[in-house]
Amino acid sequence: MLNSSIVNTGFKSFINFSDELLFPQFCYQCNEKLIKTELLICIDCLNSLNIIITNNRIKNLKSSTNLDFAYSGYWFDEELQHCLHLLKYQRFTKVIKYLLSPLKNQIVQLIKSNSIDTLIPVPLHSVKCRERGFNQAEIIAKVISDFTKTPIIQPIIRKNWTTTQTTLSINQRKQNIKNAFQLIEIPSATGILIIDDVLTTGSTTNECARIIKERSKSIIGVFTISAAK
Repeated sequence: MLNSSIVNTGFKSFINFSDELLFPQFCYQCNEKLIKTELLICIDCLNSLNIIITNNRIKNLKSSTNLDFAYSGYWFDEELQHCLHLLKYQRFTKVIKYLLSPLKNQIVQLIKSNSIDTLIPVPLHSVKCRERGFNQAEIIAKVISDFTKTPIIQPIIRKNWTTTQTTLSINQRKQNIKNAFQLIEIPSATGILIIDDVLTTGSTTNECARIIKERSKSIIGVFTISAAK
C-alpha cells in the first residue's frame, strides 16, 4: 500500500507540471522567464498595467441611470485583453486572483467606503455557461469575497440569450440587453456591488441594477477588472 505522503507529493508534482504546461514559462509581454508565482506576465509587467481603481467612472458611462458608482481595476488595453481572453476561452481562472492581488487594498477600501454588504456577479445564460464551463464574473466575485469577506448572492438569472455587445452601438446595446435578466429573489442588502469583467457603456450592469431597484432601495455600484477607454 502506498504511503499517503508519497501519493500527495506525487499529486502536487503532477499539478505543478500541469501548470507549467498550461501557463507560459516566459512573460508574453517582455519575454522574461517567469517564476513559479507568476502567471502569463511577470510582476514588473503586471505593475506596469494602467491602474484606475481610484477613479469613480460613473460619469463616463453611457448607461448609468440605475448605478450609483462605477469602478474598474485597469484600462482595457492590449495586455488586459490578452489576459481576459485567456480567462474566457482557455479557462485560465488563476489569472483573476493574479490580476486582482495588486488591487487588494483598494478593493477593501472600496467595499468599506461604499458600505457594500453584498456582491452580485452578472449572470451568464445557462447555455453559454455550460459551453464555457464557468462564469468569469463569479470567479471575480469569489476573489473579491475572499479579500473582503463580503458574501456573494445570485438573485438574478439571464433568461434571454443575447448576442455579444462588443460590435453594437450604445442604442443597440440597450435594446440587446433590455429585459434579458430576471430577478428571482429580492436582495435584503443595503449596499450591492455588481461584478463583471469589462465595463464599456454600462448597459449590462445598469440593466441588472434596474431590475433590482424596481424591488429594492439598495445602493448599487459596479466593479470590473477593466474598463474600455
